[in-house]
Amino acid sequence: MVIPMIVASVREDAVTPEMLEILRKDYVKQHKNDKDFEAYVSSLKSQEKQQELQKHLQETMINEDIELFTMEDLDGKKVDLSKMEGKIIVLDFWATWCAPCKASLPGMQMAVNKYKNDPNVAFFFISTMETAANFKEQIRKFIKEHNYTLQVLCDNVNPKTKKQSAVYDTYCKAFKFSGIPHKMIIDGNGKLRWSIGGYMGSPSALAEEMNLMIEMLKAE
Repeated sequence: MVIPMIVASVREDAVTPEMLEILRKDYVKQHKNDKDFEAYVSSLKSQEKQQELQKHLQETMINEDIELFTMEDLDGKKVDLSKMEGKIIVLDFWATWCAPCKASLPGMQMAVNKYKNDPNVAFFFISTMETAANFKEQIRKFIKEHNYTLQVLCDNVNPKTKKQSAVYDTYCKAFKFSGIPHKMIIDGNGKLRWSIGGYMGSPSALAEEMNLMIEMLKAE
């Protein structure tokens, strides 16, 4: 009884990672392996809706110069985004106190999973505006509890405000947005091509947006 419900949810692009895992197990039970599972899931989706989404994303694409910064990961290792020429870079600004940010992470994990073996796509989850002294410890605990495999970078300290939001503040001013979660995609030429705020509530729909945008940039 559960499988038809999940299949219907896939058709509406409204599934969670947990639902997909149940569907995968059922698929393996029937086919003995999951080699063609991704193709099976794609075949369930409405091609009309896919085309509508792709058209919408194309209309929201931009092409702006963007400054890329060096930030530290949770272990203090520096990561220089400006040295990643040729890669498609996905940035997700979030914070542990932000409920919509955390709600969007299952969908982002789905996108990360899809491109985990692609050396030309990199995801970075920018922890910004954290106020707790032990925020790195809180992030580690949160990531572990949810079995996420997300590469977290810590926003730099703004020398004017002394707050941990320097990169976020720079982008808010340059691209006229505010609020988190906020996602940005930068193409292999170092140009900002997509900038979107908020979260609409469907993990699979968010992952599909990410996937389509990345594939469009790769096709260029």
